Amino acid sequence: MAFDGTRLSAWQDGEVVVELPITSDLARGEYPLYLLRVKAGIEPLAHPEFWELNVGAMRIE
Repeated sequence: MAFDGTRLSAWQDGEVVVELPITSDLARGEYPLYLLRVKAGIEPLAHPEFWELNVGAMRIE
């Protein structure tokens, strides 16, 4: 789910925030994942000083 500048998806613990079926429409390769983390109880868009950016990747073979 892309960040639109006005709202963030709520994602806590092991919840699934994006569910995307892998179909032939998706090209094979590696896709970057950017995860913005903020501690519970903090309004993320009001306090960017508490942001933690984590970067990961997923591969479609």
